[in-house]
Amino acid sequence: PVTGYFAVLADARKKARGVVAMSNMNQIGMAIGMYADAHGGRMPGSLYDLRAVVPDIDSVLVNIRTGEKPGFIYQKPADHIAQVQN
Repeated sequence: PVTGYFAVLADARKKARGVVAMSNMNQIGMAIGMYADAHGGRMPGSLYDLRAVVPDIDSVLVNIRTGEKPGFIYQKPADHIAQVQN
């Protein structure tokens, strides 16, 4: 009974971290779009370039499980947003 309770809590925490990570990815995606809009369609070279449009982006870039910065991998898909496929 008690061990089952802790297992449920651990599962809930894991799901909550997943929700936060998805939210952070969504915010990063929006920031990339904002960056491209503000820079004539050019894509950022790194996630840290997003500071130009979202000064507090560092709080979103942290891996909530490990604390790594950046906690996400960004590979520039193209030089210009018009060249990005789906």
